[in-house]
Amino acid sequence: MGVNGEASREVNRRMDKRIIYGLISFFSMLLIYFGISSIASGIEYALFQFGIYWKYILSIATGFGLQVSLYTHVRNFNISCRGQVAASGGMSAGSMVACCLHHVTDFLPIVGSTGGLLLLTYYIEPLLLIGVLSSWTGVVFMISVIQKNQLYGENEILKVIFNTLNFEKIKYVTLALSTVVSVYYLVTYNPFSF
Repeated sequence: MGVNGEASREVNRRMDKRIIYGLISFFSMLLIYFGISSIASGIEYALFQFGIYWKYILSIATGFGLQVSLYTHVRNFNISCRGQVAASGGMSAGSMVACCLHHVTDFLPIVGSTGGLLLLTYYIEPLLLIGVLSSWTGVVFMISVIQKNQLYGENEILKVIFNTLNFEKIKYVTLALSTVVSVYYLVTYNPFSF
């Protein structure tokens, strides 16, 4: 009974760490967004922008938080998954850049850039969509790492899910679909239609 109790506490400790790191990452992403927006244009503007694009911003932050939580789960095991983890980390970085890239245009007049670069402000929505797609693709990458290395333990629900779905294939389908949707949206997006 003592050994099972210790094992149970260890699993709960690991679970707590995953949840805590995921929540910290989620709120950190929101803090970064509000920080950059507020510094660039003031808190009122940051709140206004959030009111318009909240679905994208929360989706990117949630995807990033899930990736960190899943990465923490993978790190609890002594298995080398560096290639997959690096790819997923790249997805998160891409999400952050896409989320905040449109704020570069707030500083362009200060550095004396030309009006051609100001077009970036018109593409906020496509940039955020690319951030969402890359963030959630990163989540699928992390899930495929967990499935490939069977890091889901004795949970019967997870066993059924992982025995039913092939996340290695889903990973590539998600990557392809995200790329197609991103390119299509960028090509067909008309920022000047009202």
